[in-house]
Amino acid sequence: MISHIKIEPTFNAFVKQYGGELISEIISSSPDFPNADYLFRKENVVAELKVLTEDKLHDPESQKKFGELFRSWVERGIIPPQQMPRFLDSKDYPVTCQKEMYNIWSPPVEQQLKKANLQIRETKKRLGIETAKGLLLIANDGNLALPPLALLHILFKSINSKFRSINTFVFFSANMFMRIAETQKPALPWFVGTRGDGGDVPEIFTKSLGDAWGIFLEKYQGIKMDKLASSGIDGLEHLNFWNPVVR
Repeated sequence: MISHIKIEPTFNAFVKQYGGELISEIISSSPDFPNADYLFRKENVVAELKVLTEDKLHDPESQKKFGELFRSWVERGIIPPQQMPRFLDSKDYPVTCQKEMYNIWSPPVEQQLKKANLQIRETKKRLGIETAKGLLLIANDGNLALPPLALLHILFKSINSKFRSINTFVFFSANMFMRIAETQKPALPWFVGTRGDGGDVPEIFTKSLGDAWGIFLEKYQGIKMDKLASSGIDGLEHLNFWNPVVR
């Protein structure tokens, strides 16, 4: 059994231990502009943390939308009549269905990205560090309905086409585990995605940050944890989150 971690204050403590700075401690606790969360001065990186806490699996509005969508596929003859699955994994459906699923999944995620993009851009301006790279740290802490591969697809597509102040994103969790296929052991994810246009946050930094975060969590929890890391979406087709086991 492990303890449930409050991600934001825990990650704040981790960033300071790593050598980063909290923007709120650099400017003020009540800034007059939309600010990002962290500055890694040595690495010239401004980072914003977003935590996904809504459990859309049990959200009535989401259930209604996906129920209507699923029934429309049956009515249109795209899929055969069957019971609606607990998880709508896009790879299991035709391309037409995948696009319609993403139309439901994308807007709430892109709202988070839009805000993070603004926060990173405005923080760089205010601190006079226009050359700094923008890093989005997005943590899943309760959203079981959106498959990891679908979320990563949305993130890749959005930062490439719309949100240019975000150079790189990291998708991770502290409480929700995935299964390592080879060993069937639970592991915490640390997935890195970039635009690949030469302006990415250096990989040596995101790897170092991920390694340090894993060590920090092990000491915090007092137990050994495996980490599931990736720099792309290949091989992630069958991954889903487990319900967290906490005390």
